[in-house]
Amino acid sequence: MSLYFILNNIHFTLELLGALCFFIMAWLAVDSYRLNNHYSVIFKIVGLSLVGSHLVIHAFSLAGDLLNFFGFSLFILGLIFIIVSFLSAPKIASLS
Repeated sequence: MSLYFILNNIHFTLELLGALCFFIMAWLAVDSYRLNNHYSVIFKIVGLSLVGSHLVIHAFSLAGDLLNFFGFSLFILGLIFIIVSFLSAPKIASLS
C-alpha cells in the first residue's frame, strides 16, 4: 500500500474524530442551556456546530476549491461565535 493512501486515511479518521468531538461539545452545551438560559450558550452551540461542520467538509472534500472556501468560512464564523460566547458570558465574582 502506498504511503499517500495510508496518510489520507489517517487524515480522514482524525478529521471525523475531531468533528465528533465538536458535535459532542455542542450537544453538551445544549444540555447546559437547559440549566442556564443565557444567550451566550446559544453562541457557543452555534460556534461549536460550525467548527464541527467545517471538519466534516474538510474530511470529505477532494479538490473543490469552492467547497473548501465554504468550509473555511464556516470555521472562521464558528471561531467568532465561540469568542463572542466567552466575551458575553456572565462573569463570576471573585472571592478576594
